[in-house]
Amino acid sequence: MYRMGLLRATRKLLNREPLKMVIVTRGDLKLSKGKLCAQCSHGAVDAVMRSGTMSADPAINQRHLENLQQWSSQGQTKIVVQADTEADVVELYHKAKEANHNCTIVRDAGRTEVESGTITVVCIGPSKISKINEITGHLKLLK
Repeated sequence: MYRMGLLRATRKLLNREPLKMVIVTRGDLKLSKGKLCAQCSHGAVDAVMRSGTMSADPAINQRHLENLQQWSSQGQTKIVVQADTEADVVELYHKAKEANHNCTIVRDAGRTEVESGTITVVCIGPSKISKINEITGHLKLLK
């Protein structure tokens, strides 16, 4: 009995599509490396902390929590990419929301390099790689 349950659980885990989180930065902002790292961190932490609370639909929130748990067990893959402008980042955020992805938008506090309220980063996921790629697959990795 125990072995059958273990086999079923193992098969279920192996058949799951890997998940990732994509952090989208703005290419038009000339942030220092430290500032950019901080903004990306804000996005990732916020997305994790708000998982399961961003939708009015309990089923979507439950899926976000399950994705978070699975992603945590898979090594927490995070990819950082770059969009050209604020408008591009905002558009990606809205596309992610429409597709029911867990996502968050980061607005800077304005204490150092940019004005208060400046949108710096959008974080999408964790979600299935294939689903996130439909939204962010055209973007280049941040270098």
